[in-house]
Amino acid sequence: MGGPHTTLAALRWPCDTCPAVPAALALAAGVQAALAWQPRPAAVAASLAWAALGLAITLIVTPWRRWRLLCLPIGMALLVIHDLQRPDAIAHALPRPACRASLTGVVRDAGCHSDLLDDQAEPAAIVVAVTRLRLPGQPADQPADERVMAAMPRGTRIAYGDRVALEGIFLPESPPACPEAFDYRAYLRNQGLDMLFKAHAVQPLGPPQGLDRLTRALLDLRDRLADRLVSNLTPGDHAGVLLAMTFGFRQTMPASVRDAFLRSGAIHVFSVSGLHVGIVAAVLGALLYALAVPYRWRHAVLPIAVGAYVLMTGAAPPAVRAWLMISVLSWSRACLVAIAPLNGVALAAIILIGAQPRVINQAGFLYSFITVSILILGWPLLTTLAADLCERQLWRPRRQRSQRLMRLVRGTTQAVGTSLLAWFGGSGLMLHLSGMIVPAALPVNVALVVVANLLIVLALPKILLACLPWTLPDRLAAAAMDALLESIDLLVTCGSAPAGSWAVPAAPAWLTALYYALLFAALAPRLPAACRRLSMALTVALLAVAVWAPWHRPALALVWGADCDVPVVALERPDRLPPVVLHAGTPDAYRTLDAWLRLRGHRRADALIVPWDARRAAAAATTATRALQPDTLVLPESTRAGSYLDRATRLQLQRGGRLRRLRDATPDGPAAQARWPGGAIRVETTPERRRFTLTAGRQPHLVDVRIDARSTGPCHLQLRRNGIPIGHSCDRPRHQRRLITLTLDPQQPALRSPP
Repeated sequence: MGGPHTTLAALRWPCDTCPAVPAALALAAGVQAALAWQPRPAAVAASLAWAALGLAITLIVTPWRRWRLLCLPIGMALLVIHDLQRPDAIAHALPRPACRASLTGVVRDAGCHSDLLDDQAEPAAIVVAVTRLRLPGQPADQPADERVMAAMPRGTRIAYGDRVALEGIFLPESPPACPEAFDYRAYLRNQGLDMLFKAHAVQPLGPPQGLDRLTRALLDLRDRLADRLVSNLTPGDHAGVLLAMTFGFRQTMPASVRDAFLRSGAIHVFSVSGLHVGIVAAVLGALLYALAVPYRWRHAVLPIAVGAYVLMTGAAPPAVRAWLMISVLSWSRACLVAIAPLNGVALAAIILIGAQPRVINQAGFLYSFITVSILILGWPLLTTLAADLCERQLWRPRRQRSQRLMRLVRGTTQAVGTSLLAWFGGSGLMLHLSGMIVPAALPVNVALVVVANLLIVLALPKILLACLPWTLPDRLAAAAMDALLESIDLLVTCGSAPAGSWAVPAAPAWLTALYYALLFAALAPRLPAACRRLSMALTVALLAVAVWAPWHRPALALVWGADCDVPVVALERPDRLPPVVLHAGTPDAYRTLDAWLRLRGHRRADALIVPWDARRAAAAATTATRALQPDTLVLPESTRAGSYLDRATRLQLQRGGRLRRLRDATPDGPAAQARWPGGAIRVETTPERRRFTLTAGRQPHLVDVRIDARSTGPCHLQLRRNGIPIGHSCDRPRHQRRLITLTLDPQQPALRSPP
């Protein structure tokens, strides 16, 4: 017999072996509910939805524990208490957003290194814990207790724990470039930082004091080890990649190499993450075992040694998460207490959220915990699959079994399966945060993990060989590491190619949440097999829908910069080919347009048109040419040597792109025109106005844009798609930057202007 109680009991989720999981989820829901709370109806509804989700999590799990109900209000209280401890006294003390000031504080950035690595780049910005503040007109310093991100002058050499005096200016907080774009203010706040400060002069005041001396000694040891590690390596990017992988020196990497790692889906190999901490823990554990350290002592000492390595690398959230999980598992073994791996992950999350509640909105935190949870849930499936593939060998007598074949099948299955699970675990966040899907990450990660294991395992012997008086062993080890780093470079180059790394429109948050709900349901061990197969099929289908993006509609974007009488224009073509960009604009205006293009899934342009050489239209021409990599660059007939357009021309020719010049359309008229395979442009310039006529595509996807920008008055826009008018007339905005988008849909014309 069935009834409501039977149905309710079937919906309840058993968590007897991992009670920390629902507690961590309810705690995170409480923090999100407090973050979403604002005096607006939509924000109130979002906050109540998060609270309802946290309450549902505590009610549907078994066995029932009353203390879980406290996790939701504790999460809300944690955020309130944390914000009360950070009163933003500096921001309130400033008479204006951009204000000169003198700061006294202590360097709290582990990325600073000593003179042993003087050939490696210093971080452009460091974290400083401010203790004293003096503003213009104040006779004496005022006490302060906040952390700021300080941009340092080029060539500044300071280290962790140094007491410094900074002279400079506080930078005003800039809003996101466009709605739903990356918010640097929120990023800094999630990192526990309050303000941006640009230092013009830096004066060291003294060495570290107190416990900072111990941390400084540990970081000095790191610098000595890093110096031995990169000795005799081939000059170039190899030393930077190796230092980033082993000790977390991310500032040693060029931006192009970092972008290639991101586009290939191998960014977790580039920075110190749970993979590296796990390999170091395995190596140290094997070393302690070889030294015959007793079982309980071995697992008691291992977290301390791994914690020292994590502190050396800067204590990034993924590395701290891995260290906390290793510590929980190791100390439980030292105490002879069994603990589920998923429970250890949840305990690590609870500790991190308790220390910094806003960490739950960091991309590294989400990526780390989601991926590790999926790997733990999917590992039994991989074990079962490997056992099934080796089943025929088990039928044979023990002496006739091929142990090498069984190990090969088991290792290959687990390596490929782990890469597949990690790919599914990271694809949702990649789609939502970066607007990318990387199919090439599947084969690339399988090979990269093997190479990364070899590099990290060889790092300790390489450091020991560098300490010997003979250079030949160190040179041979450096040659081996150069070969491994060259293979990483080859793999990343192949994985970041356009064929293996797709730029797509950023997925909305609700779609990402649904994707992960289906993925966790597909790996849930207690669901029926039919439900799990259905959930996996829906997960794959949802991922395909997110890549296809049927809700995406082509649009026209116009961005006005400060004191600009013509907008920067981006036209999306209905045939899903790359967009056409008219004007590069000022750096401020182009930053807005670039954020809009990336959110729409564009990393390159069909054409970049800059019809006149002036700062308002061409100041960002070089940046736009480098970032958009246009197939065709359209420029005026002549450009001045050393100008913005001259540098863009040289960059376009260097990369082998097409170059077109605007030619006079009539012998005695002010009009000029140019054509390229994807469209045409006509420009008419007079002292009173500038008129642009842009044609892109062919029937049935032909779009005509006509912009009539006068020196005073509104900007007239005429837009046609396949001869059907869609256009509007829009006034020039009065404030500094504004983005306007126009949907290219004759049935549903919509001019949207975000507030």
